[in-house]
Amino acid sequence: MLKSIPPNSKLILAISGGPDSVYLLYKIINLSKNKKLSLHIAHLNHNTRGKQSNTDEIFVKNLAKKFNIPATFYKLSHTGGPECPPSKQLSEEYLRKQRYKFLEKVRRREKADFIITAHHQDDQIETIIFNFFRGTGPTGLIGMKEKQGVIFRPLLNISKEQILKYLTKNNIKYQVDNSNQNTNYNRNLIRHQILPLIKKINLNPSKSILNLQQILNSQQDFINQITHKEFKNIFISSQIPNKHWFNIFNNPSTLSTLGGPALGWYTCHLKLDTSSTVLTLSLPKFKLLHPAIQTNLIKTTLTPFVPENKQLSYKTIQEVVSILNHSQGGSQKILFNTLSISKKNDKIYLRIIKI
Repeated sequence: MLKSIPPNSKLILAISGGPDSVYLLYKIINLSKNKKLSLHIAHLNHNTRGKQSNTDEIFVKNLAKKFNIPATFYKLSHTGGPECPPSKQLSEEYLRKQRYKFLEKVRRREKADFIITAHHQDDQIETIIFNFFRGTGPTGLIGMKEKQGVIFRPLLNISKEQILKYLTKNNIKYQVDNSNQNTNYNRNLIRHQILPLIKKINLNPSKSILNLQQILNSQQDFINQITHKEFKNIFISSQIPNKHWFNIFNNPSTLSTLGGPALGWYTCHLKLDTSSTVLTLSLPKFKLLHPAIQTNLIKTTLTPFVPENKQLSYKTIQEVVSILNHSQGGSQKILFNTLSISKKNDKIYLRIIKI
């Protein structure tokens, strides 16, 4: 997958200092000579592990200096701000969003082509298991994609074991995050307790899970194609140019990649006339669609308008679908106190009621 990175690209490398990102760094450096890649290191100090967080930052600074690669460093503050929860409530999801927000900010400033992360095969398996227990739909069981918009994850076919063997063989140093042993974190619980239990049923659960992922990925691509076709069929009007809707339906997985749509679509929202309808669709034509296409269409249509600190749940999507199919009169649903989706006179209306 490393070879799929286009030549002459400018890359933002997400380097934490741990074994995965250090492996990524060395591999990309070797690749950059032949592909003429321009590199920039980005390190976010999560500021959750005291001195160890600062030690990781210093380690990455030394790596950047060693290889003469420009770098950007930022340290999170957990003491204030509307988006920042109290320290005891810092979640994996909050930190993930902050991380991607930082990486995208660096990418835009540096006018880079892609952000490269060190997610590997074991991360993929843990993501799929976690999403399964959350009650996800098919897209959650697909897990992470190698390429999502400007995000590249070239190590998804590389196991943790392969990474550690390479680092040991080449005597390459890296940082160890002691919090990875803390099973209060969902991923660590899956890694250290749930996966070992699954292996009592299936000695090689990783292979089975990845097979499922590939099957669902192929099926979801087909559903997305049909959804886009049907969206064009039921489309009536929109404030948003058609080319943007085309991008949404052709790349639905990119919408939540960079910490939510705020990084790409929110600037577009600010230009929308909130006193009028953003999108109008045909209700009779919508009702003729298969339930799976209805669900996927509503999800894909609403996702760009979900506030950064919120998530569009399967339950909410089904509530919207139910209102559009069964409720009488001019029924509507308010979402996140910012969106309104309603039906009236054989039409579906999407409005932004607050920004």
